[in-house]
Amino acid sequence: RRSKAHLQLGNLEAALVDAKHAKNHPNTTAAASTLYSSVSAALDKQQAPKRAQPGWCRSVSKDKRYEWLVDCYRLRVEDDYTLGGGNLHGLYNDQSTVSIVSDFLLFCKLAQRRGQIPTDWNWDSFLLQGALSLQCAFEAEDANKKWPMTPLRETAVAVYKSDPMVFTRCSEQMDLEEEISSFFSEMQIKLNEEEDNDDNEYDDIEEWFQQNQAPMFSDVGGGKLWQKLMGAMQVEW
Repeated sequence: RRSKAHLQLGNLEAALVDAKHAKNHPNTTAAASTLYSSVSAALDKQQAPKRAQPGWCRSVSKDKRYEWLVDCYRLRVEDDYTLGGGNLHGLYNDQSTVSIVSDFLLFCKLAQRRGQIPTDWNWDSFLLQGALSLQCAFEAEDANKKWPMTPLRETAVAVYKSDPMVFTRCSEQMDLEEEISSFFSEMQIKLNEEEDNDDNEYDDIEEWFQQNQAPMFSDVGGGKLWQKLMGAMQVEW
């Protein structure tokens, strides 16, 4: 009772002490253990440091953020080619949808890990914007006209931890690249197998994707949204 009273008053530390005593009592109940777990989780959540919004959010209105971050990626693809001595990736390496989506996935996973994704991000809206523009080049002149005085390039440097003119890849990025490449290579094999089938049905690739997508997409909106993106960009199954 005392623990619940402290909980209602918002005094989580005191509530946790009393809940712990109740849980450790010889005549404890399942309800006491559940209460202790709930109070402990609430206290952890309260004490956890809040992740700050990335700095670029101060320069871009909320309704434009999805389009802006897609363009941040697109400009970096252009910069890596023009400023990075012909470092080709994504659209510039191979215009296939798999090449574009896998490279964009790398950007998104790195951006998430390096605090460049806002806390209130809607991945569905973001990937919908990606479907509209990822298959088109975005040059520096376009960026200067569309997004003047915003940190497109600086944000890309924060994501990749490298400048286009000094091309480096940290071990974390290389490991991610290998994981993503293996995933999409296997997916492409499955797609080719399905295309060779006379019935032209895609049950096997659908099943394979559902079984293997969770680890790859869990931190960037989930596999269903990325499957939706690939469908919008003409990867059919």
